[in-house]
Amino acid sequence: MLKLLKYEFRKALVSILVLLGITAAMEGYFLYGVFSGEGEPSYHAAIAAMLLVFMTLAVYIFVMIRGVTSYSGELRSRSAYLIFMTPNSTLKIMASKFLFTLALSAFFALVYIGLGYLDIRLLLERLGEYAELIEIIDESLKELGIHTDQIILAGVFTVIYAALSTLSFFAVAYLAVTLSHTFFRDKSWRWLMAIVFYIALNYLIGFINSLFPAAYLMLNYMDVPGMNNIIAAYNLETTPDFTTLLLYVVPQALVSLATILVSFFGCAYMLEKKISL
Repeated sequence: MLKLLKYEFRKALVSILVLLGITAAMEGYFLYGVFSGEGEPSYHAAIAAMLLVFMTLAVYIFVMIRGVTSYSGELRSRSAYLIFMTPNSTLKIMASKFLFTLALSAFFALVYIGLGYLDIRLLLERLGEYAELIEIIDESLKELGIHTDQIILAGVFTVIYAALSTLSFFAVAYLAVTLSHTFFRDKSWRWLMAIVFYIALNYLIGFINSLFPAAYLMLNYMDVPGMNNIIAAYNLETTPDFTTLLLYVVPQALVSLATILVSFFGCAYMLEKKISL
């Protein structure tokens, strides 16, 4: 497994270094903008911040597309033959692709979340407003009756949802590509069928998920008098604890897990039994 992960890493190394290099250059430009102004950041900081936001979106899209196109490219080239001729089962090979793509997504997520936090804090400190802003936020939350625990739970839910969505995306994409190569191996338009399979599978998964209540609908961030009267009258629960939230997340999480497992074992089976490499 480790050798397979190293192989995936070597394939993506150049693109990873390029993305990190561009990010470093933008971050350097942001720091220049923060400290180049007289007493306060210059307009360069705002431009750099916008570029970093766009870069974050671009990297996210790149990681998504790269994982799928790399796998599809292997299936139609001789490199796939060499990989699958190694003494590794198709399950191990597919596992390495899932794990590497997830690790790459998590790595870039941590990089940009970390940079975002540090840059915002640096900018506010440069403006001399960091401590004041924290105090204003704290007082505002108390006065408005905002449930900070619900905001934290929303953050937890977002992280869980993002991780499952990332894995599900690749699971469905890999399955769609593998199906297209299985049934339309010698057709030049098999890429079109991969898109059709992908849309159809996502529609099916979306329909199944719609049968379960969405966890975020339970969250209530603010005490509004009129809403509180309705809540009291109908005995509604609007500030669930972590355990309750997880219970609502579990059904959709199981659907995502089932999607991942079906794709994982389905792709491995078709690669071994149905696709001629």
